[in-house]
Amino acid sequence: MLSIYDDWLPQDQWDQVKGYMTSNEIPWHYNDYIITKDSPLSDTMDPLDHWQMVCTFYNHKNPYKGLKFIQPLSHIYVKLNPYIIYRSKANLRPRNHVKRASGWHTDVDDCLNATTGILYINTCNGYTEFKDTDQKVYSKENRFVTFPSKWEHRATSCTDSKCRMVLNLNYTPQPVEK
Repeated sequence: MLSIYDDWLPQDQWDQVKGYMTSNEIPWHYNDYIITKDSPLSDTMDPLDHWQMVCTFYNHKNPYKGLKFIQPLSHIYVKLNPYIIYRSKANLRPRNHVKRASGWHTDVDDCLNATTGILYINTCNGYTEFKDTDQKVYSKENRFVTFPSKWEHRATSCTDSKCRMVLNLNYTPQPVEK
């Protein structure tokens, strides 16, 4: 099920998160592809635009690498209250003159009950599109979207802002007590 939460974090917490995410403290890394090196390009993707900047804050396969990023993003992790975090990664796609869609993909294939959450850092006309539901969720700052990680989705670049920036979280929610 797709869930959309606007103004997800209280304003004071949001200001801290956005301030950090848009600061020069983020160690952005150039990624020569958006999904994987071998993933097919969408029909709107120019190969020259098939890149993005990324920052992996946490990956369960290398958990100690991201410890320095826990504090600046603590409001997110406290509110999310996950049972398990698999990955926390920021994506920054530069503006294009036309919107470019990434290829369809899933975020976590090897975790049965994983959920993907996307926290939109800035407002722009880029969006996340879901293959099976034909739904589009537009980028609006402090909007948080959750959906099953097995859902195929894709993201577009934007044309009305310098970039489209999101924080992608893959996790298992706390078990529901019966």
